[in-house]
Amino acid sequence: MVYKAFRQHMNIPEETTSIHIKMLGGSYFIPQLVSRNEKNHKVEEQSKELIKHKVIGNYTDINGQKNDADYFGSIDLYMTSSYEKEHRFEILENEIKKEGNFLDIGVGKGELTKLIAKDFTKITVVETSEEALSSIPNNLGIVNASVTKICASILDHNIAEKQDLILLSHTLYHIEDKFRVQLIKTLYKSLNPGGKIVIVYNDGLGRDELVNSFGGDSDSFGGFLLKTLSLYGKNAYALQSTEIMNTISLDAALNLADLTFSDASITAPREEVASYLDNNCFNGTHYQLESIQNFIFIQNPDYDQ
Repeated sequence: MVYKAFRQHMNIPEETTSIHIKMLGGSYFIPQLVSRNEKNHKVEEQSKELIKHKVIGNYTDINGQKNDADYFGSIDLYMTSSYEKEHRFEILENEIKKEGNFLDIGVGKGELTKLIAKDFTKITVVETSEEALSSIPNNLGIVNASVTKICASILDHNIAEKQDLILLSHTLYHIEDKFRVQLIKTLYKSLNPGGKIVIVYNDGLGRDELVNSFGGDSDSFGGFLLKTLSLYGKNAYALQSTEIMNTISLDAALNLADLTFSDASITAPREEVASYLDNNCFNGTHYQLESIQNFIFIQNPDYDQ
């Protein structure tokens, strides 16, 4: 079902029944073993290892080359600062069937890949960063696993074999808006009967306010969700969870903003972003940045196309 408030916000007609979105409450998730205090301490330690960029959202070195290590370090910090990673794995564990062929697009360091891949027969990972791919074990640390690693953009890669699960976890930020819907159509044709595409990305709440305040555009993702669910009708649905990124220091909060800006393809001077965070995200003891983690599931019906 689509909540009434969501319908009104996105101007969805009340009679629409083919769009299925559910916001997950706290009762859906198992209580986490790692406390918020433990996470806060780890966030501050991780933040000290990252570069203090003068321009937020720019992970390039003096030669104009992207600094992958610092970018992935910010991703680690982002996940440590919240329960986003734990929620992501829990949702996927409940919603996917783990067997057959698995294609993971934009794997980063492969942490989520390793957790999901252990029950699949063949695993293919596609990633544009050679540094990220080289850090992933050839067999993902899974005994008898058949793993193929491909360094390329998914837009340039031909998927030769049918897949049972195709995952794009926080990958869409790096794919231009104009290519997204066509990419999903292409991936859908690569599914075995009963196979699923899973798309995960963040938008909404404090994240969107931050992006919009510095000239970025966050509206395309809202449109993408509705367009995708409408396109696949009863074969698609979405789950959403509210995620809170939490830091004690301003430097750590700026590292979170760094990643958010980079994913939104915008930049801003460090001092301007710091002022925004002080005025809009500090609650007296902590800096908080909230977002919605979206999960879109698209399933190929259990019959041959």
